[in-house]
Amino acid sequence: MAKKADGTDDGQPEIVFVTMVRDAAVHPAPHEAQVHPDEVKNYYSGGWLEKKDEAK
Repeated sequence: MAKKADGTDDGQPEIVFVTMVRDAAVHPAPHEAQVHPDEVKNYYSGGWLEKKDEAK
């Protein structure tokens, strides 16, 4: 759960943002963004892709 400024639980689930990237050779900066999960599909039209998890 997310925390309020005073450190108490606010009862809301913590949001995990999605890291998205786009090709620097094709698109101007920025090339990486932290995107709310509800907005991911809106970023695809701008050349954004979900960053692949490199930790294995």
